[in-house]
Amino acid sequence: MSIGNRISELRRKNNFSQEYIAEQLNVSRQAVSKWESGRSNPDTENLIRLAELLNVSVEYLSKGKVNPPPVAAEKEAGRKRLNKKHVVMIIAAMAICVLIAGVVRIYTLPVDWDAGACSGGYAAFIFDKYGEKLVQKYLDGSDRKDGIISLEAVEGTQEAEWQDRTIYLHFDITYHHNVEGTVTESLTFTGHRIWFDTYKWGGAMIAG
Repeated sequence: MSIGNRISELRRKNNFSQEYIAEQLNVSRQAVSKWESGRSNPDTENLIRLAELLNVSVEYLSKGKVNPPPVAAEKEAGRKRLNKKHVVMIIAAMAICVLIAGVVRIYTLPVDWDAGACSGGYAAFIFDKYGEKLVQKYLDGSDRKDGIISLEAVEGTQEAEWQDRTIYLHFDITYHHNVEGTVTESLTFTGHRIWFDTYKWGGAMIAG
């Protein structure tokens, strides 16, 4: 295979036109055509630049004695695969950012966001969900717990009010004490919203 044939073959493999080769080497298209047809050969400077453009060695281009390395088109395909990987990584990072933003948004929503779906029955909903837990919380913190025989929340006494992310749940409890007998107290618990209908509760406040 002549040098002209190698130039022509490599040019086509890389999807380069004669005009493109000529433009890159600052020669005429006719000069490139003459090289490929064998009517003339590129001088040393153009041979070096041509080998670099076609991503082969000067020795291969001039003598054809060694196998060429991957052509420029294959390198470009590799770059495209790398770019595609970067795009996927960027999309994944954006998706994670959107997810984090969504979680933060949900976390910072006011109690109104949850209560609005309950048509005025939010106090009963929260009482049903947390009543037993809050009664136990009261008992654990009470200095009378050693004398309390039984303890229960009084259903129907629950009321709630809220502002921003804070909810105040009021309800009565009744317990039987081995010394004081039957006692009824009105309690208020303060909860701080952390998720949908999910609250971190403080200790009980007893109405005076």
